[in-house]
Amino acid sequence: MLVINIFKPREETVGTETETDDEDAGNWERKGNQVDEKNIVAAFGNRGYILYPGRVFNTPTRKDLINAIKSFANDKDHENFDSCAVVIMSHGYDDKIETPQGTTVTRAEIQNYLCSKILEPKLKLLIFNACR
Repeated sequence: MLVINIFKPREETVGTETETDDEDAGNWERKGNQVDEKNIVAAFGNRGYILYPGRVFNTPTRKDLINAIKSFANDKDHENFDSCAVVIMSHGYDDKIETPQGTTVTRAEIQNYLCSKILEPKLKLLIFNACR
């Protein structure tokens, strides 16, 4: 299971204009995001999923996000499993995931990266937890 959490942790936003709870003010951190991540990992873990060590947290760039997905999709360890889950938590709009730098990755791009030869015969659960 790959979890990608693109929200800034609270300590990175202290003293900046993004410290507000107003999502339209450019806030990349929201209360409870770390709790959501913990609950998702626990829920899938209770069903036998293992958390992939290549997790991306905090403020990945578009390149970081794509590299993490590609690395996950091509990991030979998937040969030992029947399915995989990918959970991406971020801001987004129009079927796009937005990075803190303002760049985007489309849902279709992510799905294409997950169509690796190793994952081709596997059930893939893809969850986007993205506002807007």
